[in-house]
Amino acid sequence: KGLPFFEKKDGINIYRVKCLRSKKEICHPWEQYSYLLSAKKFLKKIHQLLNDDGKAIISTPNLDSLGFRWFRKHWYHLDAPRHLVLFNESSLLKLSIKLGFSDIRSINMFYEFPFDLWHSANNANFLKRLLLVLFYPLLKMLDHETVTLVLIK
Repeated sequence: KGLPFFEKKDGINIYRVKCLRSKKEICHPWEQYSYLLSAKKFLKKIHQLLNDDGKAIISTPNLDSLGFRWFRKHWYHLDAPRHLVLFNESSLLKLSIKLGFSDIRSINMFYEFPFDLWHSANNANFLKRLLLVLFYPLLKMLDHETVTLVLIK
């Protein structure tokens, strides 16, 4: 079951959920971040819209992932020309801190795209495909294909 929808502010969905006796706002632009021309403006707008202690959960493809390092131009998450901006965890953390988020938590959700490495391997050399077949579960857990951050204002 999804979060209860509260309102839409400047095109961004804001949700309110009851946490014990208080209400907190949550902004959830899931997998939309890489489609923006100005991700910085978008994140700044989210920060402005959130109440104090509000949370934003963002997820975007990770340029430091095993998949990108191995498959480069064949990486599934390049998704050209739709993905306009790509980050690694470090650059997204720096931007979030610079924009004023006070508490940031990183989550590795290796199960989010269970077959993305398979898709990336379509044009890979034989050795990389063989390694993928033999060690897929382990490689998938170590992969970090996406960066998912919980940002608290």
